Amino acid sequence: MELLSDGNVLEELAKRIYEMQSEQSFAVATLKSQLEEVDKKLDNLVEAITNGIYSSKTKQVLDELEERKKNLQEELYQEELDHPIVSEEQILHALYHYKNLDISTKEGKQRLIDGFVNSIYLFDDRYVITFNYKNKSKTVTFEEIESSSLTSKASPLIHTSKI
Repeated sequence: MELLSDGNVLEELAKRIYEMQSEQSFAVATLKSQLEEVDKKLDNLVEAITNGIYSSKTKQVLDELEERKKNLQEELYQEELDHPIVSEEQILHALYHYKNLDISTKEGKQRLIDGFVNSIYLFDDRYVITFNYKNKSKTVTFEEIESSSLTSKASPLIHTSKI
């Protein structure tokens, strides 16, 4: 948390995070590219119809392209809703929020975890952590926990006695 105490570091971090998220996701770029392709085909088809080329097949292709365009627009809209762009000021505000967080208290630790962890699913042989960053998750086995250098410092004691 000492890293977050320097205001210049926070501003640079906010700037870099903003730049990273501003880069279009692969899904958005793909959808926009497909939408441009459909628009070109529609323009060509309208030009053909304007020049007198019209048949039942032309109508069918026109309907299919219009439906495809509508579906692509909906997918693009949903993708942009699912992954909104957060302003640099909002990022900086959040970083300042964590700067003042006292992680020596239970409440501070809980707020830090709530900020980054969405959910934890516990299974017999592993657990899955879902983070608040782009719905990413990480599966961790209990063997990985036991072999971690953190187990001696941060994990609860493991009782080996049988009940």
